[in-house]
Amino acid sequence: MIKCLDILKLALGILQVLSLPSISYGVVSVEYSSYLGGSSFEGHYYAAMGGIAIDTEGCAYVSGISGSDNYPTQDAYQSSHIYDSDIFVSKLSPSGSSLIYSTYLGGRNSDYNFSIRIDVDDRAYLVGSTSSIDFPTVNAYQSSYAGAGDAVVTKLSSSGSYLLYSTYLGGIAEENGYDIAVDSDARAYITGDVHSNDFPTFNAYQAHYGGGDIWGGDAFVSGLSSDGSILHYSSYLGGADRDYGRAIAIASDGSICVVGITDSGDFPIYNAYQQNIRGVGDAYIVNLSKNGLEIQFATYLGGNDNDGAWDIVVQNDLLYVTGETFSNDFPTLHAYQSSYSGDHYPNLADAYLICINPENAEVVFSSYLGGNGHEYGYGIRTDRKGNLYVIGCTTSENFPTVNAYQSSISSSNTDAYAAMISASGSYLIYSTYFGGNSDDHGQNLAIDSLGCIYMSGDTESDDFPTINAYQGNYAGNIDTFISKFRWEPSPTPTPISQIVTIESGDYNGDGTSEVAVFRPSSALWRIQDAGSVCFGRNQDIPASGDYAGNGTSEIAVFRPSSGLWAVRSLTRFTFGTWGNIPVPRDYDADGSADAAIFRPGDGVWDVRDLTHIFFGRAGDIPVPADYNGSGQPEIAVFRPSSGFWAIRGFTRLWFGTAGDIPVPADYDLDGTAEMAIYRPSTGLWAGILTGDAQTRIHLGQEGDIPVPAGYAGDDWTQPAVFRPSSGLWAIRDLTRCWFGLPSDIPVTK
Repeated sequence: MIKCLDILKLALGILQVLSLPSISYGVVSVEYSSYLGGSSFEGHYYAAMGGIAIDTEGCAYVSGISGSDNYPTQDAYQSSHIYDSDIFVSKLSPSGSSLIYSTYLGGRNSDYNFSIRIDVDDRAYLVGSTSSIDFPTVNAYQSSYAGAGDAVVTKLSSSGSYLLYSTYLGGIAEENGYDIAVDSDARAYITGDVHSNDFPTFNAYQAHYGGGDIWGGDAFVSGLSSDGSILHYSSYLGGADRDYGRAIAIASDGSICVVGITDSGDFPIYNAYQQNIRGVGDAYIVNLSKNGLEIQFATYLGGNDNDGAWDIVVQNDLLYVTGETFSNDFPTLHAYQSSYSGDHYPNLADAYLICINPENAEVVFSSYLGGNGHEYGYGIRTDRKGNLYVIGCTTSENFPTVNAYQSSISSSNTDAYAAMISASGSYLIYSTYFGGNSDDHGQNLAIDSLGCIYMSGDTESDDFPTINAYQGNYAGNIDTFISKFRWEPSPTPTPISQIVTIESGDYNGDGTSEVAVFRPSSALWRIQDAGSVCFGRNQDIPASGDYAGNGTSEIAVFRPSSGLWAVRSLTRFTFGTWGNIPVPRDYDADGSADAAIFRPGDGVWDVRDLTHIFFGRAGDIPVPADYNGSGQPEIAVFRPSSGFWAIRGFTRLWFGTAGDIPVPADYDLDGTAEMAIYRPSTGLWAGILTGDAQTRIHLGQEGDIPVPAGYAGDDWTQPAVFRPSSGLWAIRDLTRCWFGLPSDIPVTK
């Protein structure tokens, strides 16, 4: 594989040096969401059953199982339900409002589907298992049922009206096909679990069953020719205990990557990140050569309890994996969430996501994702920019949400969730619950070329959110659902370096604000005429304020990765998390600053030991200040997309326009803060003064950062700008000086 980890590390290093954590503003919307089902059960029935795929036209292909006689069919290969559970596959139009085709597939016993993929010619490939001796076969490698349950692989025509091939794959005991991948030559690769000692093998890395009795089991990996009639390789994969194959993907060099679950202490390991099994059961990751004869990389992955892997995607020769972990010591690195949030005693798990380089067995990043309930990570994909998308289900009331479509769990049961994570793995771009009044499980995921996320799963909710639906009403005791999400980032997000995150810039207690900067790369604080000090570390956000109540601003930082607040020579505590904006102010008017955060994804304000409220919405900028002369700041937001100001308990109005930066302060010495904006494109400062009078001045140019503060020591706020390109400070009617470097963050108020 191409060695790209060093390049990625360099890029991440540059980002760490030059910027604070990204705060992504925007809106996640649902383009369509629909039930799919009949009067009995549909969907995925239990963990990770069924699948979803997207073609280049934006048509969604959904598969699962149906127990209904009236599941909707259209131009079907098989129009009638035969037994208790048949496979179904349905192709929806790009709008999601109509079926292009929809068909049953099955025999006279139970049939299950676990995954679907399509090729460049829009032909659908299904994998699952059957106990039907008459499951439809065409051009089959194995035309006869062999045992107590066989895997099945089926290739449908692009019209959905006939089979190109369909074959059993199994031995005398039970087999299940869990996932399928298709290469550019239309060859299909399958993984799952096998319990037969006569499973068909060919060109095998492991030719013999290793799983003990039928209660054990091995994973398997098999490759079928494009016409389904030939195995070009097929192999067991496992040790002496239970091993399951759960997902499969194809790397750019044609090698095959498989993940799953193992209880075997002798699972085949090579060039491993983790050499030994650590818990009751661990996840595993395997990279097999293109011909299937050699293992290029194989590792355990887990902690001191049970861990499993449910999905994998390969991009730029890096492996991205998600699953669930019950371990409080699951390995994390550069994590969005570094700590386990579940609980061992009720047996609750967190989801996880990990990026690993198989070339040198190094983890690029690894993170938990969860709350105080139970999470599964069932699906993972990446877009062209390397952003990650993860879906699953959660029972947590505090599952992390950012820029959410649905910010709280909808019932006391289980909701689906969908999350978009930055390419570095270190912060959420959006994360949302999605569900109704009963159990909802997000289980399968696909991404289109525009980065839209398509999620399918099952629901028992009769109020599951539907919009632009093919089927708007709940039909059975379990229905499938399909939902399409779109993320629209704000066109003019305000950098966090231009949001006033500090309370005060008087670092020496002389009654004036000092010219001062924070250098993220070295955590250096430089205060003009007062020296320098290193405090904090890279990616900390400055959060200075008068925490001691002595009239002097203490140097302080907020660490998003852990929620740490560190106030120099005073205190350290944990409050908040990644994506939060620190907004320390004296909210209770007791003379000292209170730690507080604003969560821009859903408008939550948390003031430590004081209050927790919702005020604002996704994309708003926090602008707390004393707008009414009460002696304490009001909670307030500015909406940069429209120039809207909302001040809690006081007023709501529009002042400014898209792209303006809010700079509220007491500019006229009347004891109240004025609503004011700075317009970077023209250097305009405009404010609403007493009696709704307005003032306008020009100071600064494109690229300058506004830094209004009381530099003269007379309680009067002077408009001022910091020019990162040259280190220039221009303070109106007072001074011009040069202080700082291009990467510095001004820390004065």
